[in-house]
Amino acid sequence: FTSSKIEEIEEQGQPMKITVPVTRTDSGIFIDVTRTNPQNPLRFDIVPQQYETTYLTTDVFYPPFLNTLQGIDTLRFMDAFGINDDPDVEWSKRTLPTSYTQVAGCCPNKEPGMAYEYAFDLADKIGTHLWLNIPHLADDNYVQQLAQLAAQRLRPGQNLYLEYSNELWNGGFSQKEDSEQLAVQAGLLTNVGWPGSVFYQAYRLAQI
Repeated sequence: FTSSKIEEIEEQGQPMKITVPVTRTDSGIFIDVTRTNPQNPLRFDIVPQQYETTYLTTDVFYPPFLNTLQGIDTLRFMDAFGINDDPDVEWSKRTLPTSYTQVAGCCPNKEPGMAYEYAFDLADKIGTHLWLNIPHLADDNYVQQLAQLAAQRLRPGQNLYLEYSNELWNGGFSQKEDSEQLAVQAGLLTNVGWPGSVFYQAYRLAQI
C-alpha cells in the first residue's frame, strides 16, 4: 500500500476491503507493515475472495486445508502452540481467539501460538481426537483451566491426549535444562543432569 492509502485507512477508522491480486507460490505471501498508529493499530485479515462472505461464520478454517486433514485420527498441536522453548506459565497470558496473531513465533520475541479454542474447533470440524502438549513451565492453575476448557469443548466420544512438553531429552530445547533443575527441586535427583529431565517428565505428567 502507498503512504496515502495507509493514511486514508487510519483517518477513516472504519472497516474496509482492499482486493489484491496474488500469484500463488510455494514461498507463500509476505506482508510488511512499515507504519501504523499505536493508538489505533492496523488490524487485518487475509481471506481468499471466494470465502469473504462466510469467513468467521461457517468457514473459520480454509476449506482446502480442511480437505487435506480428512481421514486423520488424531491431530497433534505441538508446533501450533510453539511448545519448544515455551515460556508460558500463567493461563492469563495465553493466546485468545481475539489475539492479534495465532502464529507460534520464535525467539527472542516468541509468540505463544494459537488459541486452544481453535484447536478444539478444528478437531471438532473434521471429527478427530486431540493431542495437546502442556508447556513445561505451566503452573497448576494453567492445567486446571485447560481441563475445564476441554470439558466444555470436547464432544462425546472425542479423546484428549496430553503430553508434558516435548522431547525433554533434547538439549537443543530449554525444557531439557529447566526440567532437570525442576527434578532436583522436587527431590527426584540430587544433581542437575541426565536423566533428570525424563524423571521430571513422568513426575509432572502424573500430577497433570
